[in-house]
Amino acid sequence: MGGKQPFWNVWNDGDAEHDAQLKEAVNKTTYTMNPDLSIKNIVGYNQVVSHDRTDTDGSPFQIVTTGAIGGPNVEGILYSTKQFSEELQLSGTVLAKRLKYLVGGYYERDNEGKISL
Repeated sequence: MGGKQPFWNVWNDGDAEHDAQLKEAVNKTTYTMNPDLSIKNIVGYNQVVSHDRTDTDGSPFQIVTTGAIGGPNVEGILYSTKQFSEELQLSGTVLAKRLKYLVGGYYERDNEGKISL
């Protein structure tokens, strides 16, 4: 059944805006104890703060508007994410270098949240 798709009007009551800032740091350190054993430590941190303004309902009325001109949501949504990770690895060989191994642990913490409307 072929045919034309209906035309949909979409209204935007304000200027849409997205602004984000990313800060990131990563460090990977490896220490060789001897030819058969090494230790590796990997640390990571990042932080993202974003600011979004948009008319989210697409109607000609300000029903669900985030960051429209005037009103309580004039600043839009400020959102923040912070992540930290730590990984420790031990690797090496045993049994006359016939068996290779890698053991370790991993930890991650993630804090997310809406800062304000």
